[in-house]
Amino acid sequence: MKVFYYLCLLLFIITIIFYLIMKARKRCPVKIRKYYIITLIILLVRNVTLLLLSLIENQEIMYFLKPMSMMDIIAIPLLAMGALYIFLRNESIRFDYHFIFMISMIGVYCLLISFYRLKSHIDTEFGYVVIFKDTIIPSLIYLIVMAMVTVISLINIDKPYSNTLGMKLLTFSTVVFVIEYILFLGGIKIFPYPFIGEISVLIVVLQSIDTFK
Repeated sequence: MKVFYYLCLLLFIITIIFYLIMKARKRCPVKIRKYYIITLIILLVRNVTLLLLSLIENQEIMYFLKPMSMMDIIAIPLLAMGALYIFLRNESIRFDYHFIFMISMIGVYCLLISFYRLKSHIDTEFGYVVIFKDTIIPSLIYLIVMAMVTVISLINIDKPYSNTLGMKLLTFSTVVFVIEYILFLGGIKIFPYPFIGEISVLIVVLQSIDTFK
């Protein structure tokens, strides 16, 4: 039964991502639109990969898909940073820096899968499950970036021009993400990957897109 809920959850997340891509195309300014669409496509590829890994039996296809299975490490911090910029409403900060951060995150991910490698095993319920061989450094980088977003959003909640509701929602979602991820690393989990924090960040992205008329 758990595998059924797992597949439904993946399909639900994939549907949300498609919806956000369509909404970003219609509402967001050009630079933010490009940033969100690229980042959401990265997350879409990751979730489609997880769906395929749970369904396929071919080992060659699994090896091809494996490098794309952990790309939430890129996408989730990028989405959180994009929402933070929108909620800050600080015109003195150039959005172009987000593209530099995006390239940096992609570079870091390539280094992580090169040095820390990915390993896979077959779960009787969930199919192929992929994790880093050494999870400490990748997990620390992931948590540090998300914790930084939490702190920045918390500090700026009451700033005069910031979107207070958006900042509160972002702070809450990143706290949920960090707590869930720490519990996951401690072995407290239902599915082979954490999803609650990811969904909460996607809800924040929806709220940030809705700020544009």
